[in-house]
Amino acid sequence: MEGWQAYQASHEDVVRSLTGMPIIWGEVAKLVLRAQLESLAWAFGLVALLLLATYRSVLLTAIALIPLAMTVAVVIGFIAASGLKLNLVTAIISSVVIGVGIDYGIHFIAAIDYAKKCGDGTGYVLDAIEKAGRPILANALGISAALSALFVSPLKTHGEISMIMWVAMLPAAISTLLVIPALLPFKGMRRAAPPSNSI
Repeated sequence: MEGWQAYQASHEDVVRSLTGMPIIWGEVAKLVLRAQLESLAWAFGLVALLLLATYRSVLLTAIALIPLAMTVAVVIGFIAASGLKLNLVTAIISSVVIGVGIDYGIHFIAAIDYAKKCGDGTGYVLDAIEKAGRPILANALGISAALSALFVSPLKTHGEISMIMWVAMLPAAISTLLVIPALLPFKGMRRAAPPSNSI
């Protein structure tokens, strides 16, 4: 497209304007890219507002959003590196990733809060990992495995959706279980020493 436009600009006396399907698809690609960026921004912003209203804490909201932002970056990087064509489906699925991926952060932070309230104030992050870590990973693998059925679809787009979900779900779960504990107070990672039996 750029080569054609450059040729047309330098030969306006011969080629007055460019027409046809390549021009139309070029404009569609620009619109899809703009729509994807806008939908990602809106989805991320709305999720941030809902988390802020729920937690009433800027710190907890930011901690929950960091794994999600990392996941979106991984998905966009995968789409660019793999050469997948940007279309309406890939644009929509990128926003769906935000809705699915934020669940892990919400569940894990809820598990941490519960463990903190029920414990002695130490080791609560480890307790949360023990109770919520396996279900979070199982959910990510379950969703990805279930969507693997799309690989047998005759439509190429369905296979692309399955690949994107595999790339999205596993990093979302793993980054949640690794990044959120790293951003919380260190005492949550250490259990209190058992009382000594000395007389």
